[in-house]
Amino acid sequence: MQIRLTTHLKQHGSTLVEVMVTLVTLGMLAVSVAGTLRLTRLSAANLEERAVLQQFGLRYAESIKALAFREIKPGYLLNRLYDGEQLPAIRLPKPGEVIDLTSPDYLLFHPALQALVNQRPSLQVEYTHQEHTVEVQIFLSWQPRFASSQTNHLHFALFRSIEL
Repeated sequence: MQIRLTTHLKQHGSTLVEVMVTLVTLGMLAVSVAGTLRLTRLSAANLEERAVLQQFGLRYAESIKALAFREIKPGYLLNRLYDGEQLPAIRLPKPGEVIDLTSPDYLLFHPALQALVNQRPSLQVEYTHQEHTVEVQIFLSWQPRFASSQTNHLHFALFRSIEL
């Protein structure tokens, strides 16, 4: 009679292949999460920039809307209430003139533009005068924070008729 001594050692753990597969899977997950976070940041920054310029455009259009019909012409002081002495002197630009919105007067007129100083925001206004009507088109453009070769645009149109 022979006695056999066998020990069954049960090993607990993972093989090297299982560990490598797990690490690769976790790495792919981390890369996809990082990409998603980057896209979310880009989208949020673009929405913030657009919101600031939409607010400016609406305020600018409302200021033009408050003018009398005969006052809607290039060179007219848009914020005549302030008279340009201590507060910004914002004048209606000439057709085709490109205005830098990072100038001190525009930053005082709409302080939220400070967030876009590096995006080179600009303003251009076109006028179409008829005998009893005027159409004012406001074009805003800027370079997005994370896309230097791209330019974003906003357009506002305002139509006024003479007060009879």
